[in-house]
Amino acid sequence: MQSDQAWDDAWNWVMRQHEGEGRSEAAQAAFAQWLDADPGHRKAYADAVRLWSLSGLVPPAHDLDAATCLPPGESAAD
Repeated sequence: MQSDQAWDDAWNWVMRQHEGEGRSEAAQAAFAQWLDADPGHRKAYADAVRLWSLSGLVPPAHDLDAATCLPPGESAAD
């Protein structure tokens, strides 16, 4: 089981990389150091990357009816 801190750190790395903040030499070195610091970090990072990738397939929340999770105007009976 991965720690909450490992997951939080992994998620922050994924977001930083997606936003372009992780491209500097210093950021890449810090990321490599973080990955190597604990075997659980690699697993947490792989899980975070997987979640990030999967979330790209989910429509934005504002496009869904919050009560039913269906597009506006559709009902579960449709």
